[in-house]
Amino acid sequence: MFFQYSDELINKVHWPKLEELQIQTIYVIVASILFAVLIGLTDSIFNFSMRFIYDNL
Repeated sequence: MFFQYSDELINKVHWPKLEELQIQTIYVIVASILFAVLIGLTDSIFNFSMRFIYDNL
């Protein structure tokens, strides 16, 4: 059973090249940073809005 899995991993799986992995990693890092900035901006706007509302009550 183990030999079937090892044969499949070695001969039948398409492993991406190093260049593909590097490009995809850069995409993931950039997307993560953009998403974090978007969440931070949304949080800041929400925080400012709540302070403005509750300070003027």
